[in-house]
Amino acid sequence: MEKIKKIGVLTSGGDAPGMNAAVRAVTRAALAEGVEVIGQNAFEFCANLTEIMIPDSVTEIGSHAFENCTALYDITLP
Repeated sequence: MEKIKKIGVLTSGGDAPGMNAAVRAVTRAALAEGVEVIGQNAFEFCANLTEIMIPDSVTEIGSHAFENCTALYDITLP
């Protein structure tokens, strides 16, 4: 079976208490599996996102991927 390299997560836009845990779980799983692309506006307005570790499998980060992530203080790049 071919490994998934791209994943799309559609959210309600911004922080939504019921969605945050689900989005976080899907994102962690995708990053752990070696996702290659973090899409445009992927985490835009995720005000509770405080840190993210980008694995070396990521070759592309879309524009505005972390725009208005006001609590984001730590991005770890390979």
